[in-house]
Amino acid sequence: MSLSEYLNDLFSTWTDVVKGFALLASIILVIVVAIVTRLAWGKLLVTTLVAGFVIWAVTMNGLGWFSQTINNETNAAPASVTVLINYDLAA
Repeated sequence: MSLSEYLNDLFSTWTDVVKGFALLASIILVIVVAIVTRLAWGKLLVTTLVAGFVIWAVTMNGLGWFSQTINNETNAAPASVTVLINYDLAA
């Protein structure tokens, strides 16, 4: 087995572990904030939105969506833009 095959297998195995950890950490964060702030609705709402974004980005291919959007915008941009400015230093 080559090094690249070994690393590919290792990363594909750990991907699910990282997703599970992110999901668990987000849930724990919401619970801890709810306890610490004594159910202060503003802080709890913001924390829940952040946790929901993390869960979406990690487990529901949100990062892939961002990557695809950036790739599409980059490929749609013009190849290069050249601006020539003529000026006279003596003036």
